[in-house]
Amino acid sequence: CYGLQLMMHLLGGQCCKADTREYGKTELTHTDSPLFDGVPEFLRHVRSMGGRYLFLTNNSSRGVEGYIDKMRRLGIETTPEDYLTSADAAQHTLLTEFPGQRCYVSGTASLKAQLAGAGVPITDALSDDIAVLLSGFDTELTFQKLEDSCILLNRGVPWLATNPDWVCPTWYGSVPDTGHGAEAPLSGQAPAGDGTSGAAAHRF
Repeated sequence: CYGLQLMMHLLGGQCCKADTREYGKTELTHTDSPLFDGVPEFLRHVRSMGGRYLFLTNNSSRGVEGYIDKMRRLGIETTPEDYLTSADAAQHTLLTEFPGQRCYVSGTASLKAQLAGAGVPITDALSDDIAVLLSGFDTELTFQKLEDSCILLNRGVPWLATNPDWVCPTWYGSVPDTGHGAEAPLSGQAPAGDGTSGAAAHRF
């Protein structure tokens, strides 16, 4: 949000406070502002010169395919290699800091499929050989996942999260983001990990 406000300021725009707060998706009206002018052409120029650009997201609940479709609707052709997601950062951390160790994933099927495809031993069932717990923004969250996570935390299992956000804004208010909005008070702990904005992503 602050980055968008900075770009608006540098490009001659003005950010004004609305009468009511908004959550989730909203409509953006583009009139005579130069904010988005020439973006597809600029990105094609970067590519033609052998450069590279990345789109970042902290949302680990879905794969990059949805973002590829979204960018295509904006006139920007991308590939999976053009994205760095919090799921990618978590995957890198698990492969480098917990190689070959079983990870309990409290996340969506999409997150679990990506990790399994990268060779991370994952599970969503309790067992004695679980070495690390990973919490993602889970739109498929169940009480079983919360209970299993609390049991693992009480065992002293290391806890990672795909981002540090306690809640995610929606059109009707806030919902748990990485899920630790519920797990942290119950366990008295907080997870490590800060998504695409943190050190793990920078190293990756």
